[in-house]
Amino acid sequence: MMFEGWGNFYLLAGSAAAVLIGLIFVVVTLMQDRPRSSVLNSSKLYMGPVVLHVSFVLALSAAAMVPGISPRGFAAITGAIALWGLTRDGMVIAGISARTGDKPHWTDV
Repeated sequence: MMFEGWGNFYLLAGSAAAVLIGLIFVVVTLMQDRPRSSVLNSSKLYMGPVVLHVSFVLALSAAAMVPGISPRGFAAITGAIALWGLTRDGMVIAGISARTGDKPHWTDV
């Protein structure tokens, strides 16, 4: 059968997608009392990485659940995600450091 062994993969992917959608709704709800300009300026720096890192966990978990994946293939996926994460984190740190106005708290950087 073509889809034999893929049940856990689809169970994980569907549950994780629901978590991501829920996370986005929580963030939007928490940001509703802030001025629109403040939210738009900060959304890429603060909300984007949260969604991206949860997506990384989803991608790594899904890759681990693929039937028949070789250790080398999983290592390649893990390395690519790690490089993407490091690059994006560097961009976020540079963006936070370049912000004008309030000085960022040390936990933001």
